[in-house]
This record gives sequence, C-alpha cells and structure tokens, in this order.
Amino acid sequence: LNFGMSAFVQVTLSRTTSDSFKLFNKEVITIKEVVECHLVAGGYDYLLKIRFADIESYRLVLENIGGLTNVAQTSTYIVTEHIKQDGGLPLD
Repeated sequence: LNFGMSAFVQVTLSRTTSDSFKLFNKEVITIKEVVECHLVAGGYDYLLKIRFADIESYRLVLENIGGLTNVAQTSTYIVTEHIKQDGGLPLD
C-alpha cells in the first residue's frame, strides 16, 4: 500500500462527554489511515495523524473522519516536509 503523504487533523466533537469520547475512540481506531490519535486539551478535542496515497485518498479519509459520531468540525494540515520524525527515546 502507498501511504506516502501525511497530514494532521484537528477534530472537534459536538459533545464532550465521557460517552462521546469513548464512542469516538472506538470508531476512529477502525480507520486504517489514522496512524496516531491523541485526546488533547485546548481549542479542539483530538489531534490525528493520517497517512494516505494522494489527495483523492485524503478526501475519502476526511469523509470517514467527518462521518464519525459527534464530529462537528475538522481542520487539516498537510505535511509538506518531514523535518524530524519519532526515532524513539535516546538511550543515554
């Protein structure tokens, strides 16, 4: 599979209850293009990292994310260059 492109997606839920978070968590893990999902504090509820092949694939992934229960809004930042990626913790 070709997942050469990546983006970060901010997700805001319409409801911020414990049950809403649990349901979103259960649904979002089924989307294979979502490689990271973080519940965050601030102006939105979740920060996702997604991988995809091309813009058409990106649109489909975003439709899937937007169709999840209680998703009110998304904002996307497409990565244009990877400067530093997680290489694990240093050993020393």
